[in-house]
Amino acid sequence: MGTPLVTFFIVFLCFAEFSESSDNCVRIRCSKNEPVISFPFRIKGRQSEKCGYPGFDLSCDKNKTVLELPYSSPFYVQHINYGSNSNKIQLRDPENCLSKRLLNNQLNLSGTPFIPIRHENYSLYNCSSIRSFNSTSTPMISCLSSSAHAFFATSATSPDSLLLNQNCELIANIPVLPVASSTGMDNLLQNDIHLTWESSASDCKSCKNPKAPSKKHGLGFTYFIIIICVIAMLCIACVRTWASNWGNCPPQVEALPHQPVIVNTGLDESTIKSFPTVVLGENRRLPKNSDTACLICLQEYQPNETVRSLPACNHCFHVSCIDVWLPINSRCPICNTISPIASEIRP
Repeated sequence: MGTPLVTFFIVFLCFAEFSESSDNCVRIRCSKNEPVISFPFRIKGRQSEKCGYPGFDLSCDKNKTVLELPYSSPFYVQHINYGSNSNKIQLRDPENCLSKRLLNNQLNLSGTPFIPIRHENYSLYNCSSIRSFNSTSTPMISCLSSSAHAFFATSATSPDSLLLNQNCELIANIPVLPVASSTGMDNLLQNDIHLTWESSASDCKSCKNPKAPSKKHGLGFTYFIIIICVIAMLCIACVRTWASNWGNCPPQVEALPHQPVIVNTGLDESTIKSFPTVVLGENRRLPKNSDTACLICLQEYQPNETVRSLPACNHCFHVSCIDVWLPINSRCPICNTISPIASEIRP
């Protein structure tokens, strides 16, 4: 009875691990210093559609988190705040010249779930004809300016009087710059915009997205598997008892010398520590395979991280991930190859 019980718990742990990894609806990020991504957002190619809400798809480009709006050029995601009353996403222009993008009408929120938290209207002036112009309240737009040109932006509703008195030329009005607070000029100079979305997109995962199963259904399926396994174990125990009492069968031998029974349990610490490790260089290339991410935690490898390879198949994983896996399961999480025990490893 002990052996089936151990096998059941090992199978259950593997099933739980597989269910979590196949679901992939966990908090992830494009790189270490990037924002954490969770519902309603999802990263395309790394999370399934059920993990996010339509219109909230993100992508990873050179370890940067990118949001592509339907009628606009891509933005880098600087920060995401998840809250029922304070949903906010902060975006930055990749070229660090938000003024140029706004002049070219390259910001359009039509067809997206995003709306400005608040907005300001600005006017852009060309003061190139003025040899010496300095305003502490109106900084120069450096990405548009040069040694021959000087461009300044000021509020359209309350323009800087110095710009008007110096006869600077009005170039254009910049409408609807999404900002976080009344200090909208700081957002323009820092090339940032601030958007929000309706709380219903975050709070109603199961009713808004029919493809996303609720947690209740997931737990019900897990309990169903546990009940089936318990019933199967009880049936096996009853059959063995009946055969022993009424079938006049000889005592059952657990394992014959020429037919050993091997239970796939985990490995001991000394065996795990004997598996080779390697410290990744700046190119993050692995010595014997082309994986770019650890398929246990689904995180991309970073320079100077230590990975451990399994000698039976040469697949690599983070040391912190595989050292937790192997004590309960000696099979490779990718190819299911059984790792050798310590006595089978050749020096």
